[in-house]
Amino acid sequence: MDMVLAVEMQDLRADDSFVELLGCLEDFDKMYFGTGSDPKIRAAARRIRRLVKQHGSREDQEVCARIGAAFRNEFSLRQRLERLMAMWKADGFRGHADPRRLVELRNMKPHGRGREVSPKVFREIITFLPFLCALARYHILKVLGFDAAAIAAGFAKVPHRYGMFTAR
Repeated sequence: MDMVLAVEMQDLRADDSFVELLGCLEDFDKMYFGTGSDPKIRAAARRIRRLVKQHGSREDQEVCARIGAAFRNEFSLRQRLERLMAMWKADGFRGHADPRRLVELRNMKPHGRGREVSPKVFREIITFLPFLCALARYHILKVLGFDAAAIAAGFAKVPHRYGMFTAR
């Protein structure tokens, strides 16, 4: 919630806020809804490594090792955003963002590098921030035990910021 408040109060640069808020949404999803890992993957990976070791060339084995080192057995940020947005939409809230585009924008501004983004990208980030703040608030309030009607009523009390996301 601190990150949402920082974004709303414009305590950070908008592009930095965007990256941090997406990171918070990702961490929130992992904490409350799980990593999305598949327990069968580890066994399947062992079988593949064994096959490549028995029948593959040295190059095949090296490629298999590199793929295994880079593979993450959990949901991607895009999949997490899709899951969070599906819950949002199921409760009747309006507003949507393309998760693929959000990830593309996040990847344009890597952590800690201070890379500048174009004015067009900056405008796009500014457009997404209110939705991401509303999405984060919604999920925080759901975890705290509020139902969709109570959240919508709360959003309606701040119409200049969140009123556009509630159904009329």
